[in-house]
Amino acid sequence: GATSGPPATLPDPGWTRLADARTVGRTEQIRLSTGGRAFRYYLLWITALPPDDDHVEISELRLYRLQNR
Repeated sequence: GATSGPPATLPDPGWTRLADARTVGRTEQIRLSTGGRAFRYYLLWITALPPDDDHVEISELRLYRLQNR
């Protein structure tokens, strides 16, 4: 997550890692650890392709803000 525009290079010190999901399935929920900070930008970083595939498709990505209860 970051508060200002897309990174010029990675890693970028202006970005904060919010989750570390090693492997995900077709539908996955990943809790982001923001430390109570608000971010304007979120980066989804794909580091490997599925076995026997040459591309990845993301048809939908949702971010939900959970209220403290």
